[in-house]
Amino acid sequence: MNKSRNIGVVTLIILTVTLMSSCGYRFPGDPQQHAAIWQGTTLKISGNGKKSNPVLAQRLKVKLANRLGMSDKNSTTNKSTTLIIDLNTPERSLILEDEEGRADQYQITITAKATLIGFAKSPNYPTVKGSTTYYELRGSATTQTARNSAQTEALQSLSEALVAVITSIKE
Repeated sequence: MNKSRNIGVVTLIILTVTLMSSCGYRFPGDPQQHAAIWQGTTLKISGNGKKSNPVLAQRLKVKLANRLGMSDKNSTTNKSTTLIIDLNTPERSLILEDEEGRADQYQITITAKATLIGFAKSPNYPTVKGSTTYYELRGSATTQTARNSAQTEALQSLSEALVAVITSIKE
């Protein structure tokens, strides 16, 4: 009975999404919708987060360029606006200790602030954060893997929040 109910819910969700997209509704962050708006914009990542972790900064740049429909070319000819993302270094904080007093649950938080230069009405974007909670096991190899995975998840959360804020204000 529970299995058939789950199938029914999934079917309902698929039908709803299909109907919404067929009537012309565009979901937030849809690259096709934003491609024309962001076509003449250069994307730059700056800040301490880029200096301390350039790989993380590059991943954020690629995610944002894809979600906003920007071309990933480095050519700056005929670019009228620049979107600068000031990325802070990821912060790791203790959330929970086990019964023996050893730390085992942490939270990674990544914050960033967007600035748009060269736009007629430059919006004042708020600082946005992405975070995730994760467990660190006692083994050193698994600890680093868990930390990297959590950092990737926090970055995904940050990129989604940035796209939501940026697109809601520029349009």
